[in-house]
Amino acid sequence: QASTPDNDEPSLRPRDSLSHTLPEAPSPDTATGRGGSDRQPPGGDGGTDESGDDEEPDEKGVAYSLEIDIPRLFADLRITEEDLHRVAALKIPNVAGATSTSTIKVNTIRFTADAMRPDLKCRVKSYRAASDINEQPIGQMTIDGVLNRLRNGITARTEDVQEGSDDVWWVSVEHGMFRVSKKPGPVVIDRSSEGIMQFTEDADLTVEFDPNAEYADRAVVAVKIPGYRTIVQISPASEAVRFPHEAVLAAYNAEGGFEFNTVGSMLVKMPGFKIADKQNPHVELTANRPGGPLPREDQMARAIIRALIRLGRGSAQ
Repeated sequence: QASTPDNDEPSLRPRDSLSHTLPEAPSPDTATGRGGSDRQPPGGDGGTDESGDDEEPDEKGVAYSLEIDIPRLFADLRITEEDLHRVAALKIPNVAGATSTSTIKVNTIRFTADAMRPDLKCRVKSYRAASDINEQPIGQMTIDGVLNRLRNGITARTEDVQEGSDDVWWVSVEHGMFRVSKKPGPVVIDRSSEGIMQFTEDADLTVEFDPNAEYADRAVVAVKIPGYRTIVQISPASEAVRFPHEAVLAAYNAEGGFEFNTVGSMLVKMPGFKIADKQNPHVELTANRPGGPLPREDQMARAIIRALIRLGRGSAQ
């Protein structure tokens, strides 16, 4: 059943800046909770996943420039005024729960909420929530990870005695490798018994690693708003970032394999690729992309926005 927006209709125009700089890290709204990974990589003292989720944000706050081209994003996703009205009609609380303390994830969630629902002036509270999967997930494992983060984040909030009872909506993000294949178009998996609708796009969900195949990184998000089904949204092939085959094999063959090693962590060690940030190799890997560069934050924002639009369309039916 469709929800009705308030009489004071929010502005439906997205921000039109090409780059949005957020001046503060999410530290004031960070909760450790329970669920952080305590795995020990070979020869190490505790690893971080490719999103840096085991890193605590700088308590003094840091500036992080999100390179998200909003006009291009809206054009690429073919977002209409009707879509914006439908998202505006969703009953979304003004507090978002992020199932990660990663600065790039938290700031992307805040930015995306601001772009789609500026009326909310959304505040993001971040929780360290384990994905309970490999550092470098493949296929369906990525979906499992994003839902594990969601469950663990909700549990962490529930167990935090300092939290109030204010409503919160949740955004969980996970990145994973998906085998490049010639599968048919989008597939919708109805998981109504779990309160979930899963939109796989054209992703190959195979979890077994094929050393002869090519792999691409995709964002997987789970958006949970009170009163609505959880939407699981995967980046489509057009927004998948192809990983160099030699870097994929390097992570697979490294000590501990994909359990402890990401492709990004291999790329920064390979001088031929000149990758500056293991958590965001997308910057360099998509520098010559026909549709324009697609840094990791842009890829995440698109998946989150797609999920919100699907929720808006579903609530209007």
